[in-house]
Amino acid sequence: MTARTIKNRQPEPSIRTTHVDFTEFEELQESARRWDLDFRQLDAGPFCGEVGLLVTPEVHVGRVRLERCTEQTGAPPSGLRTFAVPADPTTRLFWRGRPVGGREVLVYPRDSEIDAISQPGFDMYVLSFSEEVLRRAGEAASVADLDRLLDASDVVRAGPIPLGEFRRDLATWLGGGASLGLRQGLQGIFEDLPASLLRLLADTPSTDGSASVTCMDRAIRSVRE
Repeated sequence: MTARTIKNRQPEPSIRTTHVDFTEFEELQESARRWDLDFRQLDAGPFCGEVGLLVTPEVHVGRVRLERCTEQTGAPPSGLRTFAVPADPTTRLFWRGRPVGGREVLVYPRDSEIDAISQPGFDMYVLSFSEEVLRRAGEAASVADLDRLLDASDVVRAGPIPLGEFRRDLATWLGGGASLGLRQGLQGIFEDLPASLLRLLADTPSTDGSASVTCMDRAIRSVRE
């Protein structure tokens, strides 16, 4: 873990970065508890996972890769609005009881909890912003009614081209792997990233989670029930 202070914003934000590779599921569980999360492996076999985090008081950015079927519960960062964007278009999971796929952007309702079951190959960006950061981003993105946009749906099915462009932007700002860093300075995560996310949401019709239910989906749901 590293810590440093950037001097080109006022007040000066503290930035912490973390990158951990996990080869034992118990290691992930122990670390997750420090983040107010709980993970439970649902299938058999050796575990492999990777977590990268970049944290400031107003912005949290994470990338999570899990190679086993995993139940995820807990709380997103307090006081921030959280979104999840699949880094891999083949990612599939159950979220809040519904199957979603690699084209769905997840918009966490205010004061909600994490409730997900991910399938093997899970690879997701998790983005959390303060209300002030989102307000400024909404102005930059010319969003007429920010609250209405964010409260319209908790699952937004994005077009493959704009979502692919957003993924490429994330790699530009943060790097291509789970070891996250500031590639474009603070403007990338405080201004460009949230404004680009809001444009993606504003240009995409909402959905109720339309990914098809496979045999694996039904098996996972039966295990949970």
